Amino acid sequence: MVDVAFSEERAELYNFTKETMLVNWAVIYTGATVTVQSLMDLSGKKIAVMKGSIHTEGMGGIKQLIEKFDIDCQFIEVDSYNKVFDLVSKSDADVGVVNRVFGSLFSESFNVHETSIIFNPRHLRFACSKESAIGPALLEKLDQHLINLRKDPDSIYHKAISVYLSGLPRELIFLEEKEYPSEKKISLTPAEDLWISNHPNIRLGIDPEFAPFEYVSPKGNYEGITSDYIQLLNERLGINMEVIQKDSWIEAVTKAKTKEIDVLPCVGITQERTNFMIFSKPYINFYRVIISRTDQPFLSNMRDIEGMKVAVQANSSHEGYLKDNTGIKPILYPKLQDSLLAVSNGQADVFIGNLTSSTFWIRKLNLTNLKVAASVSEETQKLHFAVRDDWPELVGILNKGLASISPDEINQIQTKWVNIEYTPGINSRDFWRYVYQISGVMIILFIVVILWNYKLKKEIQKRIEIENQLSVANKNLKTLDRMKSMFIASMSHELRTPLNSIIGFTGIIIQEMTGPLNDKQKDHLSRVYNSAKHLLSLISDVIDISKIEAGRVDIFSQEFFLSEVVDEALINIQPQLKEKKMILETSIPEKLLMKSDRKRLLQCIINYMSNAVKYTESG
Repeated sequence: MVDVAFSEERAELYNFTKETMLVNWAVIYTGATVTVQSLMDLSGKKIAVMKGSIHTEGMGGIKQLIEKFDIDCQFIEVDSYNKVFDLVSKSDADVGVVNRVFGSLFSESFNVHETSIIFNPRHLRFACSKESAIGPALLEKLDQHLINLRKDPDSIYHKAISVYLSGLPRELIFLEEKEYPSEKKISLTPAEDLWISNHPNIRLGIDPEFAPFEYVSPKGNYEGITSDYIQLLNERLGINMEVIQKDSWIEAVTKAKTKEIDVLPCVGITQERTNFMIFSKPYINFYRVIISRTDQPFLSNMRDIEGMKVAVQANSSHEGYLKDNTGIKPILYPKLQDSLLAVSNGQADVFIGNLTSSTFWIRKLNLTNLKVAASVSEETQKLHFAVRDDWPELVGILNKGLASISPDEINQIQTKWVNIEYTPGINSRDFWRYVYQISGVMIILFIVVILWNYKLKKEIQKRIEIENQLSVANKNLKTLDRMKSMFIASMSHELRTPLNSIIGFTGIIIQEMTGPLNDKQKDHLSRVYNSAKHLLSLISDVIDISKIEAGRVDIFSQEFFLSEVVDEALINIQPQLKEKKMILETSIPEKLLMKSDRKRLLQCIINYMSNAVKYTESG
């Protein structure tokens, strides 16, 4: 058997190689609307797991971790990691547990998000039956080969791991180092060639104003970063992707839903789009940012814009991001330029968008009162080819083509377009009028830019300092919270156990079950008994407060007579009443039935009566 996770239990059943092929571990993933930062956040969650996986069962598995930390949750067991991600992406489960290799390859396809929680590292090895006659010699040979392959950085071992963990086509394993397919057609399978011959034309829908990624020039030509990728892919794959929709982005998305368009070549993944599109590997990265006016107060993250008027381009991935991850209801504009102008003119407070496209249009529209206020998240966002969901074959073909584009070619495309001056055209009669106007404000603009840059640098420095302080404070708080939980758990066990023994044995002696007592002995033992019960009550209060803070109070509802609970509470405070020579009268119908948590209600009534006695002098 290959690719077997080693464990001591399995070593009793099988023989393993001494050398490890790969170290794998478990990772917890969440859906778009769920946030999990530690194991304790799994309380009350539905967790999807693969049945029989070493990351589910046994030592180090998620079930053992959950039991160890006394976390109340629900497990949903399925037959594969694919089904785990499917449940999480559809919100049928809150979180899912998969191994890190599967997660890194397929998380984007399912639109699930990796958390920082990893556990159960396992060594993957070769294994064979203990009854195998050739097993020992075979495993020894495998160990020798693994040692030699790992020593050679150019060996197929290192190439295979690099290619497969990156999700690239298998053919790249057999290419020479740093060698990429030439401009000739890429090797496709017979099934892929047949699919291409059956689909001679692939219809593209584009965003005509998503410069510099894709846009329509004043002459009506399709241009931008993505246009160069499409040209390369058409040549190398022998396909014909052709732009047929140039009017508006909203119309392009609408036609993609009805399959009048086959591919949207430059889009981000959103939950809504996964309902009718499937996505290639990412080929362009970008940052999602918050744009505000220069007179806006300091903004550090998304929480700062809650309650503000947020402008977003309609049907963009940014609209999908806000819908999937926040409660913000944005103001939608048909064009990116309209969104920026709305912020500049005061119709909106901030704009959420792509950093590259936003700064491109800020320069073109000369919006000197706008600034990049903060990033939406630290991670880079990704752009993909989005393909109609009934054409999965095309996704595989496009992924092969994207993998064939070398780093040098990627750099050439980026360099060509990122700094391009996009000129929409100008009427010659207006030229000199613009020249005079621009000349008149050049000095003012120069001063504004200098002041803007100076203020921006100060804000960035201030934000870095605040983030560093918050990071240190958060780490300290997490450590303190963990120590507090450990202390309370320890106190619960270490103090309550001996106290229960003291209360139990003292009660037996007071009842003279071990022999007669004189009045003085009874009085002293009664004081010990009452003090021990009081101390146990205080410990229970501390533990209850801890549970309340953690949101983990368990309620056990049952039917009981209220009079019985009050009588029991009255017995508990009789010593206090006698000490202050006070009278407590009760008048409760004997058959008054309640349905509640009897223990919690008793605790409330005892506390209520104790306070009444404490703050009543006499009577």
